[in-house]
Order: sequence, then C-alpha cells, then structure tokens
Amino acid sequence: MSKYMIKLTRRPKPPELTDEVVNELTQEYKLSKSSVWNRPFIKDALMLMSHSKCAYCEVKLDHRGSNMEVEHYHPKSLYENEVVEWSNLLPSCKRCNASKGSHDTKAAPIVNPFIDDPRDHLELKQFRYNHITGIGKTTKEELNLNDVDIQRDRFLISLTASQTLEKLSNLLEQYLSGNKNSTRTRNNIVRGIEILLHEAGPESEYSAIVSTTLLSHELWTPMEEELKAQGLWSQMMEDRKNLALSTAYI
Repeated sequence: MSKYMIKLTRRPKPPELTDEVVNELTQEYKLSKSSVWNRPFIKDALMLMSHSKCAYCEVKLDHRGSNMEVEHYHPKSLYENEVVEWSNLLPSCKRCNASKGSHDTKAAPIVNPFIDDPRDHLELKQFRYNHITGIGKTTKEELNLNDVDIQRDRFLISLTASQTLEKLSNLLEQYLSGNKNSTRTRNNIVRGIEILLHEAGPESEYSAIVSTTLLSHELWTPMEEELKAQGLWSQMMEDRKNLALSTAYI
C-alpha cells in the first residue's frame, strides 16, 4: 500500500559486491535469467539503507506479508548490464515493484528516492498526490499513487496522529490549569510527544504521513512553545522534530 515517499541516502555497496562478482552475476543473469540479485548480502544492505522500508511507499518490508523485493530502477528486462549495479537497486514491496513493472525510466524517469527529493516533484493535498514536475506526473501514474484505497489508508493514519496530538494537548491544558498537576501527568505528556516524534522519524513506517500531519497541525506550534516554556521540551525532542521536518510535506 503506497503512502508517502521520502528522500533516502544510498550507502556504499556491500564489500561482497566486487566488480568481479558484478560481472559474474550479470553474465549468469544473461544466460539463465535467474534472480541473481537475491543474494542475502545485497538484500540486507538495501534494507539497511531504507530502515527496512519500501523505498517508494514506506511500508515495512517482511512485515504483514509485504515481503522485500529487489527493485531495479532501470528495468532489468531492458538494461541487463545493470541487473546488479548497486546504484540501480532499491528495496521495494511487492505492490510498488509490480506497479512500476518494466517502465523505461531512462526514456521517462520517475522519482528515485536515493537521488531525488520527492517533495521537489510531488505535493500532497487532501491525501492526494499532485505533480509539480513531469517526473512527478510520471511517478504518480506509474506507481498508482492516488488509488482510492491508498487515500483512505493515508487518511486513517493521519487521523490517528491528529487524535493523539489533540488528546495530549487537552492533557497539557489540564496539567497547566492544576486539574491534573501531577508528575504522572507531566510524564505522560512528555512520553506521548516523544512517541509521536519517533513515529514521525525516517526510521518509522509511514513517517511522512505522521510528520506532515503533526507539524502542520494547528495545535503543534502552541504546544511546542508551551512545553518549552514549562521546561519540558528536551534536546532529544528538538532533534526528533528536525528529523521529522526532513520527511514532512510542508
């Protein structure tokens, strides 16, 4: 289920993927068309780069049946020489890999999260992707990013984050008014914000939805300012907020 796409950073190729191994696996693929990319050292390194999430939609891989597939940005059916080229490999869920299929990304590029910031090409309004560029338009269409079921999922994830923030805001009001002015209440508020910020971080599933909802919510800035005024805002919260900003569509 495709949600939001975030910018990722490509790590160096695994040491096992030497030039000699690349050549051997490429030749093996040309002869047998076998899945030479399904080597554990390749898959493990790809998973590490994306926090074990699909590079296109942020769904956790090998979780809830969304098994990890090695995706070829430039399709292997058209570009056999890149079948194990490290810069051409991405971790993907079954849905995104199937949606993209053999689309020729050299003739009509789509967003590559390891090179492009998706927010330069796509924007979100009412849980729908709108394209900013031609690459964004192709990405939206090829990955079927505005499927009705997907929009519903985005809404539900956003709703949960909003409701949690609203509950914490109400709890903070009660704490400040003296109605629930206890250490336990204070700790519940702090812990609740920490959890929300963690869920908005790039290592969490669907981080872009949560970060966008959280940081654009009308309650967020007043609550952050009040927590700072009360001495409840920590450096860890500040660091987590900055990480959330790196994934938010705002």
